[in-house]
Amino acid sequence: MIGNGRGCTRSAIEYKIRKYQRGIRIAHRADNPEQRERYQNLISTYAAVVVQLKKALFAETGRCSPRSPKWPL
Repeated sequence: MIGNGRGCTRSAIEYKIRKYQRGIRIAHRADNPEQRERYQNLISTYAAVVVQLKKALFAETGRCSPRSPKWPL
């Protein structure tokens, strides 16, 4: 999901991290009992992707957090 190693630049990795983190926050805010299991699966999937992206960012820059601010909800 993180793309081809050489095709992903630092800014693209940081953008994807923020995108998935925002998706996690939105899924946390959704309060629909009928969809709760679906959202939990989505959150778990997004969290796994964020971990992979942070590892890729660390390998490229030596840090695991993006420098750009978090996106607003």
